[in-house]
Amino acid sequence: MDSWDNSWPNLSNESCSVITYAMKKTMTCDKCLLSSDKLFRCRYNYKKEWKFLCQICLINIKSKYPDSYQYGGTKKIKSK
Repeated sequence: MDSWDNSWPNLSNESCSVITYAMKKTMTCDKCLLSSDKLFRCRYNYKKEWKFLCQICLINIKSKYPDSYQYGGTKKIKSK
């Protein structure tokens, strides 16, 4: 039977900060690409795909597409 090394690699402080940054709990708006901790899922313009929008973009989309706008829920990112 072969032995299997199940040890974790040594991480430097620099690599740990990169991992921590990658795990931050934020999402970006699909329209303006700004980062936010609360996004609204919706679809509009009779498209099937759902988009996550910030509150500002959501207000603009709702007024621009009142007949085809459909709300799909709110995504709140909880910070630890």
